[in-house]
Amino acid sequence: MPTLIVLNPGAGEIQSVETATGFATTLVAGTGEVPDGVVVDKARGVFYWTNMGVPAGSAPGAALTEKTASFHAANGSLERASLDGSGRTTVLPAGSFVTGKQLVADFAAGKLYFSDREGLRVLRANLDGSELEVLVQNGDHTVPEEQRDILRHCVGVAVDPAGGHLYWTQKGPSKGGAGRIFRAPLAAPADPARRDDIETLWENLPEPIDLYLDLGAGEIYWTDRGARPEGNTFNRAPIPAVGEKGVAPTILASEFREAIGVDRDEATGAFYVTDLGGDIREVDPARGIDRLVATLPGGLTGVAVVR
Repeated sequence: MPTLIVLNPGAGEIQSVETATGFATTLVAGTGEVPDGVVVDKARGVFYWTNMGVPAGSAPGAALTEKTASFHAANGSLERASLDGSGRTTVLPAGSFVTGKQLVADFAAGKLYFSDREGLRVLRANLDGSELEVLVQNGDHTVPEEQRDILRHCVGVAVDPAGGHLYWTQKGPSKGGAGRIFRAPLAAPADPARRDDIETLWENLPEPIDLYLDLGAGEIYWTDRGARPEGNTFNRAPIPAVGEKGVAPTILASEFREAIGVDRDEATGAFYVTDLGGDIREVDPARGIDRLVATLPGGLTGVAVVR
């Protein structure tokens, strides 16, 4: 069975979790800046993660989580380490963006993609952090009224390099039922603040967070931390054709404690979903599996499968 790389900002650690036993070990200690999104580059033997940053006025070393802090300062960053946790390296230094959220990659093209929530953006950079560019810009994060407009906040992200599409979520207010999922061409626009090629695929969702694309099956999956019964769920729907709206999703698992991260074991088809309550669940609808892998002290954000 695979192992997982799990971000645990509540414990200030990045952990490796055995899916067969739930046993957790520390890969990176003292993360300190609320890690949120993670992606594994198996060919190069490394993983990357985004940091949300440290809110102004926070006590040094204080345990910070999504639920206990606000993230309006522009001090987000992106880091890399080997799969054993060694060689921790800064890829994009603190202040390169505001609040780093879900992180995905097109490793064939050497590109990282991630959402910048309070930065109101979706960003792309090379694996070494160079050529940082804005793909979507929902406002000016230096204007407080715009930055605090939660409807503008980008959270989840996914890419379809072959199809040339970028997908992202805007979760809306907490438990607000105003979440949306968008799609746009992957090519960098002339002006990311004035795109006229953005499709709204879903709207009025409880609170969609992280995304996963199964391009072979033509399906999109997402976590949702919104109000029950449609929220705090793991969902699946067909990817809409260009110009079409998404249909109502199928709920594959429910009763999460603020569902956040998701990744898939391509060998078995099983998904692993994390939540802010510290739970990791394995969800495999084809085999009728929905089991608790582990409950870890802290509060979990991103997750990535390693084989």
